[in-house]
Amino acid sequence: MKQVRKLRPGLRCDGHRKRQTGQRIRAVRAMGKTWFSRLFLFGNFGKKEEMMKKSTEKGNRILSVLLAFVMVICMMPAMAFAEETEGEPVAPPAAVDNEAVLQQVYEVLTEKMGGSGSDDWIAADIAEYERAYGKEAALTQTKIQQYINYVAEKGAQTKSAGDLSKYIIGLKALGYDGTKVVTVNQSQGTHLNLVERLAEIVTAGTGGSNSVYTLPYILIALNQDETYGTEELRSQVIERMLNQQLTDGGWGYGTTVDVDAVAPAILAMAPYYDTNEQVKEAIDKALEPEKVKSFMGETGAVVKYNAPNANATGMLLAAMAAVGKDVNDYAIDGKTLIDGLLALRSNEPDGFQYNNKWNLSATEQGFRGLLAVTLAEKQENKQYMIYDFHENGSKEAKATAGTAVTPPSEPTKGDDITVTVTVKTDTGIWLNEAPVTMKKTNAKVYHALLKALADANMSQRGADNGYVESITKDGVTLAAFDKGPNSGWLYKVNDTLPIIPLTVCNVEDGDKIVWYYTADYTKDPAASVVPSQPKGPAITLTDEKGMAIDGVVKTVYDAATGKLTITTTEEYQVKDVLVNGVSKGAVMVLTGLTGQDKVTVILEKLEKQDEKDVRNKKLIQGVQSTGITLKTVDTGKGYIQVEWTKEKGYKVDGYQVFRSVKKTSGFSKKAFFSKKSDGTQGSYKNTKGLKSGTRYYYKVRGYRIIDGKTYYTEWSNKAWWTAR
Repeated sequence: MKQVRKLRPGLRCDGHRKRQTGQRIRAVRAMGKTWFSRLFLFGNFGKKEEMMKKSTEKGNRILSVLLAFVMVICMMPAMAFAEETEGEPVAPPAAVDNEAVLQQVYEVLTEKMGGSGSDDWIAADIAEYERAYGKEAALTQTKIQQYINYVAEKGAQTKSAGDLSKYIIGLKALGYDGTKVVTVNQSQGTHLNLVERLAEIVTAGTGGSNSVYTLPYILIALNQDETYGTEELRSQVIERMLNQQLTDGGWGYGTTVDVDAVAPAILAMAPYYDTNEQVKEAIDKALEPEKVKSFMGETGAVVKYNAPNANATGMLLAAMAAVGKDVNDYAIDGKTLIDGLLALRSNEPDGFQYNNKWNLSATEQGFRGLLAVTLAEKQENKQYMIYDFHENGSKEAKATAGTAVTPPSEPTKGDDITVTVTVKTDTGIWLNEAPVTMKKTNAKVYHALLKALADANMSQRGADNGYVESITKDGVTLAAFDKGPNSGWLYKVNDTLPIIPLTVCNVEDGDKIVWYYTADYTKDPAASVVPSQPKGPAITLTDEKGMAIDGVVKTVYDAATGKLTITTTEEYQVKDVLVNGVSKGAVMVLTGLTGQDKVTVILEKLEKQDEKDVRNKKLIQGVQSTGITLKTVDTGKGYIQVEWTKEKGYKVDGYQVFRSVKKTSGFSKKAFFSKKSDGTQGSYKNTKGLKSGTRYYYKVRGYRIIDGKTYYTEWSNKAWWTAR
């Protein structure tokens, strides 16, 4: 994979004189408009229309004075009018020093990080700014630890591909490895592997991993380290993104192009821009000047919801910087995306606005875009990938507490449940199977512990933050580190060790909770593995006729990840797996499951080898002798559609379409388009990669997987059409 950039710390970039002059003129115009509007709309003259009616002569005098004032302003130094009234937007001043703006916003983001949904991206932006400019890390270790605690807690619970991706990116930006996360109830040497969980979700196609809004961040996350996933997995993600490109070159929701989908897609695929022909073609099509300009308004900023938008403008700038596009080639009446972004600046505090108010998300994304495009100008190839942290280190990310700042709400609904709580020190038992009764809905280990301790006149410290630091009985307190650097409290539920904080760990009727003190958690046998929660999905085993089968399948469920692994005996194989009645195919691993799901494993008995060989030989010969007829049936501007019909007799699993601009050669070894289908008829509408006036040739073949190997039908005839 080609790495785009890097920049030597400390380099600075002076603005181009033409751009400075243009900014100065635009700023003067903006100030003139602002003064004019204040005179007429906010002065003692009343409404503009009334004033114009009452006194045209007075209006003309005011205009004359104003024009004279503007002429004087034009001869003043650029920064003479850079300051704005408190609470007002900052009009783009002449000769804006982008790096000064970046420094100011960087300081604000450093202060603001902590406890917001933007922390992952703020961490990435801060890390990149500090790396590029040789700054010492400004984030305190406390804030970094808070972020690690947040990722460890949320990462252990989430089934979202998008969430896992941003956690991996944020950790890597700060120098931590997403494969080496240690939760508060987990031992050293055992890890919560966020990358592995992400790969499983993407492979299964769950957790939003097929969404065009999520796929870019999956690819960015996987590209943070060569060991994160496989090249095959990255290729699958890229293919999913390319397949969702719309006919006019963009990406979006349904058939509507959305810049919030376009910019991340380009940013994610940028590392492949110079090495992958399909990626380059897709990006160039999306960044055709007229298409980009269609997103922009008169200020130069991207317009969303009928108003200039710093968030979308920043993301588009970052995308264009990643592939080396010059913003001046996309200017509208001399105004670029940079001009539009700077017009949305705020000075209370420094940053960028959304809906005329300072906004953290707008500030973070605006900073991202301005940083990327500023650094890109310093590169010889004008390319700069803002999210490349593969050199930032791979430290273990160990949580020290949960993230709860307020206790979880008291359970007040549902049936009564009863659990028991035991508290063991390293020398004896302080509380032995004390019963606790509470409502089922939202009942956590947290609630059970606090109620049991209160009933026994005992107390604790730290539970609200997800980690019990100490427990006190009869005036004696036993706290973390009292018995050594690795000593502290851990808890089990039904003899297993959850890897999530007590504030989010659910309990059910009959659960046995044990809090115990260990002198060295790194040597604790129970803490040396990541255990499975005992209560998983309901699993039913049947044969093809729906008859129950026993003793031929082993299942292992991991509650922390929602992963179910299926293993069969030699006599049986999985034919299909149903989750809540929905077919998942002949899979051996499922992810994202909970105790509320119902899983049905349908098994088939394997044939004896000699019988199987005879049957397979017949199938293979039948598939390989099957013919296909292909024709072009529908064409129009920007597309060519082909349809095919397969001979009846032998089924196929799918079809592959190949394309060339030559009739007898030039067809790639890899299919141009593939689709799964067992029907005798099919079609493909080619909308990508077409050039008007070029004739394209197509051929099709079917495929079927037999005993793990792929076999193909005969080639179809060739069909062709000239693109319009």
